[in-house]
Amino acid sequence: MGNGSIIPCHVSNLDGIGPAGSMGCSVNNMVNWLKFQIADTGIYNGIRIVSKKNLDETRRGQIMTHSSDELYCLGWERAINSNPYKVRIYHGGDTTYSKTFVEVFPSKKLGIVIMVNAGQYGQAYRDSIGKKFNDLLNGKYNTNPWPLFKELNKPKNIPDPNPSIIKPKALITYTGTYYNPFYGNIKIITKKNSLYGYYGKNKQPYKLSYWNNDTFNDQVHSNQFGFTNIYKCKSQQLTIYLQNYSTVPAGTTSEFKRIK
Repeated sequence: MGNGSIIPCHVSNLDGIGPAGSMGCSVNNMVNWLKFQIADTGIYNGIRIVSKKNLDETRRGQIMTHSSDELYCLGWERAINSNPYKVRIYHGGDTTYSKTFVEVFPSKKLGIVIMVNAGQYGQAYRDSIGKKFNDLLNGKYNTNPWPLFKELNKPKNIPDPNPSIIKPKALITYTGTYYNPFYGNIKIITKKNSLYGYYGKNKQPYKLSYWNNDTFNDQVHSNQFGFTNIYKCKSQQLTIYLQNYSTVPAGTTSEFKRIK
């Protein structure tokens, strides 16, 4: 997917995007999969996908984890003392820029899937939504988990530059649209004497804080933007600390070329 359209893209090192076990799917895929898990029968839309015995085996505790009522199953974690619903199965997954969580309460035919893609603040959002869901199920309607998880997941400050700070060029030097064949476009604008970045089709701008010389930070995503190849008062390339999955091994930065 590139800027909202499906395009062919060869990626040499795609395994690095996921955790030890991962898959690509749409929101609709996840909804249907969650319905299948909630049904707890092994049947989906009248079709037997897996036997009930084998489905139950995936949820049977194999090893103890955090405490006597927390067990690790086959791809699930299982809590057996989650009042008032006694049993819940859940699992989360993290990569640098995506945070996911799925939780099922079989006895109540309830479940939730949370998928976000915004670094540390995304993790705080995911965790607070999951906690609020549990609070509501337990009759706690007036809680607000967000401040706690926001504080716990504050983006880490990037160390001060060394050598000492060199002033940036005029901000218009950096504005424009930059393109990468894997990630798509990043648009850079100025607003109230600050730089802002737009990722792909996302209409949410992210402020870029000045760091040193031609380098700025996106603190929400813990990204560093390096503007290079300045020609006729315009940066021709943008280097960002996003994994370059087209190389083997995957590179630690990706280059975006100016297209506007």
